[in-house]
Amino acid sequence: MDVPVEFRSIVPIPLQQRRRPVHVSNIATQAETSLIANVFAGTTYVHDSTLGPRGLTATQANIDLAGNHRGLVLETGLRYIETSEDPFTLADTRLTYDLVESLIRLEAGDLTVPTSGLQGNPSIFGISNYRNFNLRPDEDFRANPSQAFELQRPARVSISINGQFIRELRLPSGRYSLTDLPLRASSGNDVVLEILYDTGEIERIVFAAFYDFNLLRNGISEFAFSAGPASEIRNGRRRYDANNIAFSGFYRLGVSDRLTMGVNAQLDEDLVNFGSEALIATGIGSIGLLANYSEHTDASGVAVTGFYRWADKDPKRQMSFEAQTSYQDRSFRSLGSTSGSTGFKYDTAFRVAGNVSDKLRLQMSGGHRRRHDSNFDELSMTFSGTRRLGRGALGATVRYDEMGGRSEWSAGISYTVRFGPASTQLAHETRRNTTRASFGYQPNTGANSFGYDIAYTAQSFRDELRAGVGYIGNRFDARFEQTFAQVQPGGRLGEESFTNLFLGSAFVYADGATSLSRPVVDSFAIFKTATGAEMFDIAVDPGSTIFGTRRSYAARSTVLGPAVLPDLQSYYPRTVQVEAPDAPGGISIGNETYSFRPGLRSGHIINVGTDRNVSVVGMLVDIDGNPVPFASGYALTGDGERRATFSNAGGRFFVDGLKAGEDVRIEIEAPNKMVAAIKVPEGALGLSRLEQHVVLETVSPDAELRIAENAAAIRKE
Repeated sequence: MDVPVEFRSIVPIPLQQRRRPVHVSNIATQAETSLIANVFAGTTYVHDSTLGPRGLTATQANIDLAGNHRGLVLETGLRYIETSEDPFTLADTRLTYDLVESLIRLEAGDLTVPTSGLQGNPSIFGISNYRNFNLRPDEDFRANPSQAFELQRPARVSISINGQFIRELRLPSGRYSLTDLPLRASSGNDVVLEILYDTGEIERIVFAAFYDFNLLRNGISEFAFSAGPASEIRNGRRRYDANNIAFSGFYRLGVSDRLTMGVNAQLDEDLVNFGSEALIATGIGSIGLLANYSEHTDASGVAVTGFYRWADKDPKRQMSFEAQTSYQDRSFRSLGSTSGSTGFKYDTAFRVAGNVSDKLRLQMSGGHRRRHDSNFDELSMTFSGTRRLGRGALGATVRYDEMGGRSEWSAGISYTVRFGPASTQLAHETRRNTTRASFGYQPNTGANSFGYDIAYTAQSFRDELRAGVGYIGNRFDARFEQTFAQVQPGGRLGEESFTNLFLGSAFVYADGATSLSRPVVDSFAIFKTATGAEMFDIAVDPGSTIFGTRRSYAARSTVLGPAVLPDLQSYYPRTVQVEAPDAPGGISIGNETYSFRPGLRSGHIINVGTDRNVSVVGMLVDIDGNPVPFASGYALTGDGERRATFSNAGGRFFVDGLKAGEDVRIEIEAPNKMVAAIKVPEGALGLSRLEQHVVLETVSPDAELRIAENAAAIRKE
């Protein structure tokens, strides 16, 4: 049944692709115990240099470990940096447990410390609990509708932010929202979606994002509370201060769908910081106000930020206006910062953007600010436009800056063309006198795929040519990059020449099953052939190349172990298909689908196939040798399984899921009750054709006796 789009749940679109399957019933059971060990290594070899020594340098290696036992997750790791005074360091270590139904995440160790409003971003070793809406991603707890869109049919969606390509997704029909995009809160952004339907139609949607408003739905609360000794990283190693106990917390509530309010506080032995926030949506736009007060050993101070956003409802014009203004005392402090959240006394910015036509979009933005340590203002204005030209887009920018009595005009122009996964760009900007030409081909997510990129950058003080090749393997990822540069006036391209090499692989374990994999992003699944089907290689999550000339897969089984799907995203549903591309037809593996909704850093073990790898085709006839058409019934296997079967108009029938050499009883229920016996040929594999006709007899004691005698005779043969 096809669910209408308007009744479907909204699916967030993160930068890491997450697919929502059509059916999420029969979800695969998560392994009770799983382990992920990601290994990354990179090094640089300097061939020529006028600035330093030659040879191997800057070698680094990381081992990231994650274990999950019944939902309790331990994450840690080891870092090696050759150039550091202390080359070996322990990575952040923490325990995590998710209460999915309550939308609460519990942590102990090096905490993530969620914050809100004008809070700082402290580092704390301790305990925390906070609301995490991503634990139930197919439900919408926020009230902002401005970043949601619908696809009435499957399409390829290209995402760009401020003219910069971010990624491309293949999405089924449904309702989606934008989340986890790299939007900067203090500057204007254009999030552009270019939707290419399978029919060739192109639709373009522009989202304006100035500040993440995070309006909550009526009655929905969001909170976070973290406490423990403060920590900081010095010389590459995390240091803990047991004498300085820190606390960070906030609470926000959706008073209605149009009003969200909250309070927050942070403190340690030297600092107290508390504040409030209010976000309201009105008929003429959305308004927000954030205010915090801090008091520490030296002084006290306040910080206030207000913002406004309006978006036109006309989908063709897509007009928007955003403005934000901030004030901060010099003595204002936030936890985790020694000089406040910014160096500005006040900072005001605005942006207005809209479509002039279906191919031209214009934008104007500006800012006015003053730093605490200066006696002059800073002013900036930017005018930009983007025009679509066939497969490409032409962008132009003009910028004016004024600071300390000095003013400067600068401009930039770029032309970008995309051909499927390939793109090329030419750009020039006058501020740094930089010209850049680049070409890139991004591979699909299938194993054994390559990506290529090359870029030439010419600047007044440096020229650089860089070329790279990336490889997504079945068991590892790799990237090779070569750079030639000119760094001295009058020098030559190549006086600085160096090669970078990066490798990544993983070892995974799930309830006794192990395998090698390329690095695991979050969670994984091992696909292991069951007993009796070990001779078949399996392939997971089929796709196709750009020209559709061959099948590609996200993972395959090899002599190195079972297939591993390494990119499952925790709590996001995903359905994958499993095939045995090199196996004959009629076996127990092929076109099977499995659904997942993995927990945090979890693993799954999927046993694929059985020892029932024979399908038979034969002719049903009556005792006079006449074909029996349109018969329907069952095949009773040696271990009691019933397999449905029927014959066509010519009397031919088909039964799958049988074992080589086993005796099978055919029971026909219509048009008459009849029985027969067959023996699956020894050594049969895949589709097997029975040479002799299968004689059906009407059910009677004499017929049963003859069937038994025939079966015995077949066994003797």
